[in-house]
Amino acid sequence: MSAKRLTDSLLNDLQPAAIRIVASYALLGGAWIIFSDRLLGLLVDDPASLTRLQTEKGWLFVALTACLLFLQINRSLQKLQRSDELALAHLAEQERAEKALAASELQYHSIMDASLAGIFVHQDLHFWYVNPAMAQLHGYSPNELTGQLSPLDLVIPEQRDWVAQNIARRGRGESTRPFELKALRKDGSTFAALVWGKPISYAGRPATVGTLIDISEQRWAEGALRSAINRLENEKAKSEAIIEALGGGVGIEDNEY
Repeated sequence: MSAKRLTDSLLNDLQPAAIRIVASYALLGGAWIIFSDRLLGLLVDDPASLTRLQTEKGWLFVALTACLLFLQINRSLQKLQRSDELALAHLAEQERAEKALAASELQYHSIMDASLAGIFVHQDLHFWYVNPAMAQLHGYSPNELTGQLSPLDLVIPEQRDWVAQNIARRGRGESTRPFELKALRKDGSTFAALVWGKPISYAGRPATVGTLIDISEQRWAEGALRSAINRLENEKAKSEAIIEALGGGVGIEDNEY
């Protein structure tokens, strides 16, 4: 609860109390004037005694209304104090919750910033958060990506429609499997990347949080392994052909003997 809302709440509590006090005073005063004068007129005939009693009646009215005002104001103040204490307690609890949330967000961002994998949050085809690793993989600074570029800007043109379809599915709340794409750096170079995204709600609207990993070395190693296997298979095929040829030649010599 903000200071303005707290002040408004206190004013709202004061208004009914003020109305009750004014109404009680008006009713008591009117009833006192009407009925006390009639009663004195019926009981006292002597003008001097009537004047004295009317004066005493006035002082009695002042005393009674003072007591009534004190009771009404005191009750209203006590109620107001309880409301004030509850409001302050709520405000203190809210401040503690906000501090805990800020500390949690700081810790969360610290963990994501320290990650070696690229981490991102995007909404409406704009990045709202990227960690340093994500920016570095593409040759940008975090500020150049956040709120500036679209995830499609980091993909080769041939794959942008396909990636946009994946983003649209996550926007509808559908989960997608990790997929491989050709990522585009700021300098125009590319690298193989594995991307995993998950639909979330950010600021009350659909968004995506995900990770991106550079798998260029893994793909290079796989290619080198395939090349090595192919070379071995070729060498094996050549060796088998040579052995088969040599075996056929020996067979001919044996027939001659």
